[in-house]
Amino acid sequence: LNAASKLAFVASEEQCAETNTRIREEALRSCPSDISRANLISSMRAYIRRVLGDFEVFEGLIPSLIKVTPGATESRSRIHSLPQLKLTLRPYISSKASDQIRSLYRSFGFDKVRPRVCDTNRIELVPKDWRKNRTIACEPEGNLAFQLAFDTWAKRRLRRFGIDLTDQSANQRLARLGSTSGLYATVDFSSASDTIAYNTVAWI
Repeated sequence: LNAASKLAFVASEEQCAETNTRIREEALRSCPSDISRANLISSMRAYIRRVLGDFEVFEGLIPSLIKVTPGATESRSRIHSLPQLKLTLRPYISSKASDQIRSLYRSFGFDKVRPRVCDTNRIELVPKDWRKNRTIACEPEGNLAFQLAFDTWAKRRLRRFGIDLTDQSANQRLARLGSTSGLYATVDFSSASDTIAYNTVAWI
């Protein structure tokens, strides 16, 4: 199972690398090769800006959005990741988040924080179902607080636009209707989340 999962992971990474190269080449062109696609990207960016709102507002709310969970991190297995064990003065962080994390620690009274830079995450294989495993990324513990803060903020903003990720009742209702009437179906692509390439996100 692990060997098959690793092969699937590598295949997805190779596909992402190809996508990143293709998008990078497109972005470097002074004149887009496909005007309709350029217009689509522009409208997607506008929608995302509208949904996520003002970054400075989010930034100001970060201290109130912070939470610490028991999930595994880049440097700690799940068994060593209880929230109280993560509250360390030497957290692992990514270099681009260094200034923000130092500032956040100081705002909570931890002036002696000495973070250690780690610009990678740790990949693990965990059971997906009885047939195969899936990959997960364990992030540096210093970054997790910011990522979870953004998760909370994004879900709040999405609710304003009628998308409530905390309530599955609409999905359950449509799934039941689809199974009884045949009017709806779920399209499930293989490795869908694993093939969301970095430049795809950066582009939009």
